[in-house]
Amino acid sequence: MIDPETIEEWEECDGEAVSCYGFDPDTGEWAWGWVPLENIEENGRTDILDALFPVRREGAV
Repeated sequence: MIDPETIEEWEECDGEAVSCYGFDPDTGEWAWGWVPLENIEENGRTDILDALFPVRREGAV
């Protein structure tokens, strides 16, 4: 699975996971793959979450 800390690009979200380009430590290569939203959030990638869900940013206090 793509390491969330290495994600450089993302395209679509199906509500549970995001299609992302980053480094896959299992294969040792850069690749596209699906990363669960939970993993993205746990790794502090708020930049991705804010881009995917703009309302989330606007509603922040």
